[in-house]
Amino acid sequence: MTAIPSAIGVETKTPRDSGLPAWQSVWVLIFLTVLWGSSFPVSKYALSTDSVAALTFARFSVAAAVLSPFLRMDRHLWRPGLELSLFAFPAIAAQTIGIDYTTVNHAAFITSMTVIFIPLLSLALGFPVHRIIGGAAILAFIGCGLLSYDGGRLNPGDLGSLACAILYAGYILRLQTVANKHSPLSLAAVQMLIVALLSGIWLAAEKRPAHLSHISSVIYLGVLVTAIPAWLQTVAQRAVSATKAGVIFTLEPVFAAAFGNYFLHEKWNVRSWLGAGLIIAAAVLCQLPGLLRNSDQPKMSECAV
Repeated sequence: MTAIPSAIGVETKTPRDSGLPAWQSVWVLIFLTVLWGSSFPVSKYALSTDSVAALTFARFSVAAAVLSPFLRMDRHLWRPGLELSLFAFPAIAAQTIGIDYTTVNHAAFITSMTVIFIPLLSLALGFPVHRIIGGAAILAFIGCGLLSYDGGRLNPGDLGSLACAILYAGYILRLQTVANKHSPLSLAAVQMLIVALLSGIWLAAEKRPAHLSHISSVIYLGVLVTAIPAWLQTVAQRAVSATKAGVIFTLEPVFAAAFGNYFLHEKWNVRSWLGAGLIIAAAVLCQLPGLLRNSDQPKMSECAV
């Protein structure tokens, strides 16, 4: 049976067991926000000498190599893998451009607007969204603004981060429809390979010498920020809806700001701490629909009205 985006209010009839209860899947997603948050200052550091195309190609080549043992030649696997990659590649490219041209805090804030675009895209597709989740998304958006926005004008980096937010919202929604149908490792392996190939084409099109000065950063980004999360996100989103995942992902700018503060000396003020508190509150609030049903079973439709 064809899966329907559970995040937008329709229960999947034949889910495959994720092996993780919903509460553990939530903690997996929170762990991923820590890894992704750390990628902002690491990428900023690498981009001080390396081009966006070179860094993207190297990052995904490493990720593809790590996951290559799990590749399978199955057209039923490669089709959704290609579809997801067509969201992931421009999203990552846009995010990396954003990090290159704007501050870590700006990039983190604007990218976190994914939490708003997920319910907007859901509504545009004609599916309902639980009002509590919608409220949590608004709360998280306000928190991100307090945490990260510094009153500056938009620049090309900000626009790149905005494009990333929209594309990643589409990625999360599409992943929700295929996560239960395929092996998470195999699906992640296909995506990493396709994105690496697309990045290679982009790098070749630049027609200029490419070099990498920060190999340790590339390995960190490729393994801990790309390969492992691509697998774990697929596992976790079998038991956590896309809209709820989007709210949880608003923790990413909290960790990005913390890492930026430590490594790049970007300071926090009272407004920043207040924003971080609102984001954490939103992440907790998004759990209420499931708690109100008083059930320990993963509810694929718990974001429905």
